[in-house]
Amino acid sequence: MKCYEPGVDYRAGGIGRIVTHKRAQAAEVFSDIWLASRTLAKCDRIAGEIADRRIHTAQVDADNTAELVSLIRKIKPRMVIIDTVDIVERGGMQIALLDTSATAHMPDVLEMPYRAEVRGADHPTAKPHPYRLGGVTCLAGDIIGDYAFDNPLQVGERIIFEDMIHYTMVKTTLFNGIAHPTIAIQHENGRIEIVKQFNYADYEARLS
Repeated sequence: MKCYEPGVDYRAGGIGRIVTHKRAQAAEVFSDIWLASRTLAKCDRIAGEIADRRIHTAQVDADNTAELVSLIRKIKPRMVIIDTVDIVERGGMQIALLDTSATAHMPDVLEMPYRAEVRGADHPTAKPHPYRLGGVTCLAGDIIGDYAFDNPLQVGERIIFEDMIHYTMVKTTLFNGIAHPTIAIQHENGRIEIVKQFNYADYEARLS
């Protein structure tokens, strides 16, 4: 028996994009689809790609219990999927899970003796707070490397990779539908020019 029900997703990254597209194709199952994230603009961008009136967006901090409960009570979903970029500890090592992927975005760090430069970071013993930077795919080897920072990392904190415009740009993959980062140019006067943005259509076209 098929159920006709609302669903809510707290992911606005590559996985959230794919799941939302798949739900939109199942009109007989989902009456409404909610996509929520800390960054509302990410949700709105995905909703705009799909252009389905059943898709609604909301801003929510999944780590804020009161805020999350309030949204759930408002929507009254039958299905809730939660996925957050997180910091976990395994074997005494702090692992920061980033909204990127060594496998999909920067395969050079896996295939070559290459270490990406991270702004404000150093080798794992050079600063007081070491982390292993991991990607968001399901691959156990999706590891960018070990880095140390002056201060503890926080969930939602931005990490900047300084030197990624080389062979990595032509070797990226769409593994598991992980979205590619936008290509942009920052001019000397500070103006940022968007050169190319990627969406679900790029992933779908690669498969057909």
